[in-house]
Amino acid sequence: MLLRIFCVIGCYAATAVALAQNATLAASIEVFVFPAAGQDATLQSIDEAECYNWAVDRTNSDPFQLTQQAAQQAAAADRAMWRAEQAGQGAAGRSAAAGIVTGALVGGIFGNRGRKSTRRAAATGALIGGASGSRQRSQAQSQATRSVASQAARQQANTEQQLTNFKNAFGACLEANDYVARF
Repeated sequence: MLLRIFCVIGCYAATAVALAQNATLAASIEVFVFPAAGQDATLQSIDEAECYNWAVDRTNSDPFQLTQQAAQQAAAADRAMWRAEQAGQGAAGRSAAAGIVTGALVGGIFGNRGRKSTRRAAATGALIGGASGSRQRSQAQSQATRSVASQAARQQANTEQQLTNFKNAFGACLEANDYVARF
């Protein structure tokens, strides 16, 4: 019951904002409504508010909350992509460091020409380790990117489906009250 009261208050607040901007509640959620029985603007606003509440109740979805949710999901996906890129760059650095150590050891074991040979072996090891790290980073980033993108796409599809379900319910209610509704 308390949820319904908040929904009603929220709906009337959304209606007030829409009317202040010379738009109807339906227009603010991209639903086009025609008063087929000649209803005036005041009655249409009341009917839209009631149908909005009815659709929220039936679908457990509020399009204004879905919009906020979609924005939060997009921000979370951006953060996850950034973390995946950072993790991949860390792998390249570790591989280059390992290459330097391995190159220095190989140069020390097989190179009997002193420090210069050891430095060359270390540099070669760093190049090989860096190339290996670059390949590992690319693979890690690619896998992480695919995972994040897949999850973001699923979330977006779910949000779009919830919005479509809401608009169908909202339109059905309006049509039952002698309006023509399309989205």
